[in-house]
Amino acid sequence: MNIALTEDQALLQSTFDRLLMVESTPARIRSAGPVGHDPALWRQLVDLGAPAMRAGETADSSMTLLDAALVAEVAGTHLASAPLIEAVVALALLVKHVGSEHPLVKQAEAGDQIITLALTDAAVAPDQILPGGAVATAALALRDNALVLIRDGGKPHLPNTGNLPLARWDLSGGEVIARGDAARATYEAAVEEWRLLSAACLIGSAQKSLDLAADYARERRQFGRPIGSFQGLAHPLADSLADVEAGRLLLWRAITAISNHDREAGGLSAMACWWATQAAGGAARRALRAFGGYGLSLEYDIQLYHRRIVGLTLIGGDPQALLAIAGERLFKNAQVSLPDAGDATMEFNLPASALEAGRQLSEFIDANRTPRMVERAHHSTSSHDADFHRQLATAGFILGGWKSAGDQATTAAAAYARFAALEAGGYTTHVISTTDMVGQIVEQFGSDAAREEIVPRIKAGEAVCSLGFSEPSSGSDVFSARTRATADGDEWIIDGQKMFTTAGHYADYVLLLLRTDPAATGHEGLTLFVVPTSLPGYQFQAVETYQDERTNITFYSEMRVPDHYRLGAVGSGAKVMTAALALEHSAAGSMFHAQVIMMDAAQAWGRARVTDTAPLDRPDIRARFAAIVARFEAARSLVQRSLWAADTGKHHRAWGPMAKMFVTESHLRNAWELMEMGAPESGLTGTHPLGVVELGHRRAYGSTIYGGTSEVHRSLVAEQGLGMPKSRS
Repeated sequence: MNIALTEDQALLQSTFDRLLMVESTPARIRSAGPVGHDPALWRQLVDLGAPAMRAGETADSSMTLLDAALVAEVAGTHLASAPLIEAVVALALLVKHVGSEHPLVKQAEAGDQIITLALTDAAVAPDQILPGGAVATAALALRDNALVLIRDGGKPHLPNTGNLPLARWDLSGGEVIARGDAARATYEAAVEEWRLLSAACLIGSAQKSLDLAADYARERRQFGRPIGSFQGLAHPLADSLADVEAGRLLLWRAITAISNHDREAGGLSAMACWWATQAAGGAARRALRAFGGYGLSLEYDIQLYHRRIVGLTLIGGDPQALLAIAGERLFKNAQVSLPDAGDATMEFNLPASALEAGRQLSEFIDANRTPRMVERAHHSTSSHDADFHRQLATAGFILGGWKSAGDQATTAAAAYARFAALEAGGYTTHVISTTDMVGQIVEQFGSDAAREEIVPRIKAGEAVCSLGFSEPSSGSDVFSARTRATADGDEWIIDGQKMFTTAGHYADYVLLLLRTDPAATGHEGLTLFVVPTSLPGYQFQAVETYQDERTNITFYSEMRVPDHYRLGAVGSGAKVMTAALALEHSAAGSMFHAQVIMMDAAQAWGRARVTDTAPLDRPDIRARFAAIVARFEAARSLVQRSLWAADTGKHHRAWGPMAKMFVTESHLRNAWELMEMGAPESGLTGTHPLGVVELGHRRAYGSTIYGGTSEVHRSLVAEQGLGMPKSRS
């Protein structure tokens, strides 16, 4: 996997960023006025060769589509007042049919002519509003199967909300420069490229909108606090940041798929374009509202971004129509002409070694599954089998990602593929995950005696562990723990209870956060312990849950625990917990598997024929389903980045909580929308496809709570992704 920009791509973005930072200031944008065109800026873009960056006669003589998207994103970041995207796409289309030596091509490369593109077949709509049409001197349009060049510029500018250079053109005349299927194919590919580059532009504008809102929220104070500390403001911005980053990754995935000629490329392209319109629109609305009344003032720049995002979203037509297009491509195998994207520089798919690791585990499961395991197969801990867990450990299929393993450690991608195999095999991953987490914490913070006792048992698969963080009165606020550990010589006496100790009825050890200083509050006075459940004083009580999964209340009554089971210094529990929670918060990949299972079942329902028809035969269902798949693929993109970051060490503090939040919330929303589409049968429980969706809907609620609620993760995303003040005490 590789989701990094190359050095050349980073330099390309930096070059345009430096130019536009100086030449596309808010003052210059305002000076460009309602027409939204800055001739001086256009001249500088021409001098950099921007309009011709995709106009080489061969792939090797052009920038790649990803390169162009990176430039378009920077243009969106700075609201470049120039018809850059349409000029780039139209000039490249013209060169394909008349060659690079044509006089109009030379004039366009020199900046003396600006060519734009009609986005709809002129035979259907001979009178169209064209992007860049108010400053363009020529336009390319498709009329039936003929590609037409119209040299009739100077059309009157149409005032519009986005302050874009729009004009209405009569496309009934013009010079035919190409005919036939090839002409139609290159035109359709050009329109697709315009959408993709516009999506990149929207992503840039949306990101900047959120940055402006975050900057304002840090400085503006109300009720004695920065307004960014209010969750009502911080959390929506965090949601939008996740949407925008998922959109950027989804766009890069689509372009990479086009470069690789993947079958999924057409569907990904349409979904990425639709997602960008929705993510950018949501970011613009939330950012504007973050400014309160000032956001409505023309003196503030945020309204410039809101205008541009609205305008660019609408000029391509109803963005919801992209869902119909995506639905046709995804479910009816509609053929689509895609642009020549050039060589791919990114790789989003799991590496072959990870796929092989998953395949090997699938074979291992099939070879070692017992009748008892078949009978107990389930997503929950009820499928845990002590003998099989030991087999998994000794065969090296689990617990291999520890830092102490060095270069031999299991990669995050391989672990992800193996968890997918376990989920598909109906075997719980929860016990494995918590045991793995506790083992790593003990290895890092435990005493010599604790490490010597516990680590070998865990690695041999002879011991499993659970987490004792939450309490009945604290929920996600684990640092408000009241369960006490009182020092008594070389021992600690533990009294209290913990809630949601899933797998606590199997556990040999529980990782406990305890209050060792009863006079301290909050993060102070806490210490972490790893407690053997074999000691007197440990009890558990089953709690059955909505998602068909057992958890437990665990009780600790005058439980005497030797000091060597303490992890870290007395009172350093918050510090040690930070490491523990970092492992827990990076669990987006394992949580994504449940959504994969649900989506597979949903597609089986959608394609199943009853009386010669299937749900996905209906255009409205295809469009609705396409929105669900887009959200699902956006979640997958964030998971892929998390895996890549874990395996390359390219971490960002916001990425883990962002992925966990988005993956689980998208699961919940997708599940409900699938339930709506499948009603009333979707309310029936069972193992049939809609029954799997129904269970997926219930499981989704748990995923938004366990490992830290979505609200906790929104706070983390706002703080670590947008630099906003803490939104909780």
